[in-house]
Amino acid sequence: MTTTAFDASAYEDCYPDGYTSHYWHLARDRHLLAAVQSAVKPGSVCLEIGCGRGHTVANLRRAGFDAWGVELGRPPVLPESRSFVATGLPFQDADPALRAKVQCALLLDVIEHIEDAPAFLREVRTALPALEALIIAVPSRPEIWSNYDTYYGHFRRYDRPMLKAHLTEGGFRAANMTYLFRTLYLAALGLRALGRERAVLHQAPSNPALHRAIAAALNAESWVIPSSVAGSSLLCVARPASSTV
Repeated sequence: MTTTAFDASAYEDCYPDGYTSHYWHLARDRHLLAAVQSAVKPGSVCLEIGCGRGHTVANLRRAGFDAWGVELGRPPVLPESRSFVATGLPFQDADPALRAKVQCALLLDVIEHIEDAPAFLREVRTALPALEALIIAVPSRPEIWSNYDTYYGHFRRYDRPMLKAHLTEGGFRAANMTYLFRTLYLAALGLRALGRERAVLHQAPSNPALHRAIAAALNAESWVIPSSVAGSSLLCVARPASSTV
């Protein structure tokens, strides 16, 4: 299966030390936690596939979930997650005892790196027999494709019909799907109109308080703008197709 897994330089470019205090991560973290809490019971076993440095695993554990992560590459895992993250490992080769009891899987900005995403989703469904929910996030809206997508090896940006189709082909049904980051979508459209490229190297915030304020504003837009309005990311809670939940 063709993938564009990160190498050491890509982890450094995308996830530098201190990245978790960036407004984008702060805003998305809140949405992710709400999605997991809505999908499975407190204390459920969660597995993040393609967990990067492991900050979502740490967040979920702080929220009371039995969270674990697996990463195909070998990033420098955050200290608080090292006991719960396996690196250099395909998720299919993760501990069978863990896979057998996973109730919630997370694929966060992962399947855009996989050429045959439906086939990968079918593998997830097969490898996790107790799965109740899949939390999936993807970059969205093909019209804002940019140098950023090329740099980080994306095969596509999604819209709602495409993500629903890939989930259906992969053995899942979308239970709830929403766009995030509507303001950032407008900014990306503006860059396209001006013929400007996006910055591809991430940096730790020099003013964390400002980033917290921006994150709060981005979260607030989700309360006042309908979920169908386009944003630069899509977040979906999906269920196995055979599930009645």
